[in-house]
Amino acid sequence: MAAITDQARGSSVMRTAAELKSKWLGEIPLVLERTGMWVRSGEEAETLFRRLVEDLCFLDERDPAPMLDDDRLRYGSQGVLGGFRRLFGRDGRYVAEVASVYAEYLHRLGYLEVELVDWQLLAQAARAGLRELGREEVEAAYGRPSLLIDSRIGCYVSADGWLYVDYVGEPAEQLRLVRSVRVSAESFDGGVFLTPYGKWLVGGGL
Repeated sequence: MAAITDQARGSSVMRTAAELKSKWLGEIPLVLERTGMWVRSGEEAETLFRRLVEDLCFLDERDPAPMLDDDRLRYGSQGVLGGFRRLFGRDGRYVAEVASVYAEYLHRLGYLEVELVDWQLLAQAARAGLRELGREEVEAAYGRPSLLIDSRIGCYVSADGWLYVDYVGEPAEQLRLVRSVRVSAESFDGGVFLTPYGKWLVGGGL
């Protein structure tokens, strides 16, 4: 009976805030790597990551509002997802795209560690008109990303900020082409550079 009582008492011990935070921090890279396995839509992705940011900041007694309010300034009144829908069309799920934006927020807040790389050459190529390359070609020419989200968004991170390479198409790597390259700018639209393939998609394709 004593053993059972002790076991019951042990099971009622609540986890500490530090243990909860450690659990969440450990899960962030896993969720980013396979976001599509955790959520089914851009709405669910935005809810998941926004709540994660708010909860982590709550534990650390920080105010995430200034950073999250940046959503409305850069992406519009419909949030991060709304910005992608406005630019690329309402039919897409944009799960990985939304996750990539919140990955940057988590990194800036110190909750996500990534390797820093130099993405200036890639940014120059995007501004000059990057053609529709596959992921292997991009990585061969400009290096591997700091973070790959859902096998669809290559995130290149440096001290200057984040650059994202958006791949679309069939799941096989060789069939996914660059739709766009995104860099931080005052407005979301102003920081997006479309490839010819991306322009074709935004224009409605065939």
